Amino acid sequence: MTEQPMKKGMSKGCLVSLIIVGALVVMVVIAGVTCYMKRAEIAKFGVKTMVTGLKTQVNDNPVEGIDTAMFNAVSDAFLVKLEQTELDVEKLGQLAQTIQPMISDEAIDSAEAVWYLEALVEYYPDIGEFLPEVEQLQDSVEVLE
Repeated sequence: MTEQPMKKGMSKGCLVSLIIVGALVVMVVIAGVTCYMKRAEIAKFGVKTMVTGLKTQVNDNPVEGIDTAMFNAVSDAFLVKLEQTELDVEKLGQLAQTIQPMISDEAIDSAEAVWYLEALVEYYPDIGEFLPEVEQLQDSVEVLE
């Protein structure tokens, strides 16, 4: 009987598996670094999508006590300023967290609309010129409730 020679190294299946796992790890690291480097653009895209979605909701289902044209003007002014200014990613993240609950319930009421408009004006105070006095807006909302 002849002796079979001892195999040296890994089997082909194990080697292929290690190569695939290594490639996946490299891709995950590259994706993480890219997302970290582009976090401002990603945050900007997310907030722009949310604001546009809220505008669409208000245009499709007008909110009682809220002027749709004023709502759109403040939203549009915010989007323009968002494109023109340097971003504070943390502050933008807080704004996104403020807006998120309004999008998830898919129906904006007058209190949420006022809250949304105040959040946008708080982020960029100079767009407040499109918004009537906040107290006046809040009073009109309280009358409706």
